[in-house]
This record gives sequence, structure tokens and C-alpha cells, in this order.
Amino acid sequence: YADVACQGAVKEGEYAPSPGFPGDASSPCDLFFTADTGKHVEVEIVVLEANTCCDKLVLYEGLMGGEVIATLTGELSGKRYRTKTTNSMRVSWQPNGGVNVRGVMVTFHSV
Repeated sequence: YADVACQGAVKEGEYAPSPGFPGDASSPCDLFFTADTGKHVEVEIVVLEANTCCDKLVLYEGLMGGEVIATLTGELSGKRYRTKTTNSMRVSWQPNGGVNVRGVMVTFHSV
């Protein structure tokens, strides 16, 4: 299952948007995804719309600390990223203004 600190519990395959999506992207948010034991987390970026100057989405291996898997900004959709060594991932929406953009929506699967 996934524990989403900003949106409540999100199950595998459900969509997890940043707070205020798609109208207000200014609130930061950490999403925590956990796959089944022995599996890896694969996150799909359904939509990312961020200002390249100041807003970013950071994917981390594990729930706390951990290696950065990717730092994303601008406009993306359909990209997938997965953990290498753990069954959990922290997805951190870090806006610095979040002006005139939608923010982010992601989903995840165990792989």
C-alpha cells in the first residue's frame, strides 16, 4: 500500500496529485510509496508541470534520506522511475512559488 502524507492513503495504481492540482501548485508535499516485500517501487509521472527556474520533483530511494533517483522539472508525462535497492520511495514536490503551473500527479506499481 502507499501512505500519502498530503492526500491520505493511496493504493497501488491510484493517482496521487500534489495539493491543489491542477489549479494551485504552491504547496509542498512528500508522498511515500511502499511496494510488497521483495519488490521495487515504479513511479509513473502522469503529469508534471513545473517552472524550471524554481519548482522541482525529487524522487528518493527509501522513505527517509536515501539516494536521489531523479530531480525533475519542466513538463513531463509518461516517464517511469524505479527504486534500485528498496521497496519504498519518497516523492517530494518542492515548489518555490508554483506560479501558473499545475504541479504533479503520479501513480505507482510494485515491480
